[in-house]
Amino acid sequence: MNSWSRSASPSPKRLCPHGIFVHPRFAAHKEVSIQIRDIFHRFTDKVEPLSLDEAYLDVTKSDSGFFTATDIAKEIKRLILEETQLTASAGVASTKFADRTTRAGLLAISDRLFH
Repeated sequence: MNSWSRSASPSPKRLCPHGIFVHPRFAAHKEVSIQIRDIFHRFTDKVEPLSLDEAYLDVTKSDSGFFTATDIAKEIKRLILEETQLTASAGVASTKFADRTTRAGLLAISDRLFH
């Protein structure tokens, strides 16, 4: 990066002088992500990870004992809270595309269930 591009990019402290900045803890994030993936696999082997903290689950043939995908999503959210002390959002839809449009613009809202 040349000096021109550095000087043209405002620093976070300049944009928000009173902000509190913390360093990311990627190792901790990855560890919790593994815990959450383990929870997903209790309900289905069909887990398609999208990132460290997001995945698609195909629960159409789940042997979990729950009757609906909504019930499974509620139980997954409950287990994530119980085992990690973190809230989670979940979308339930018949296709990946429908799930994404259901939650579009609302992904930052924690502890919600969209269906």
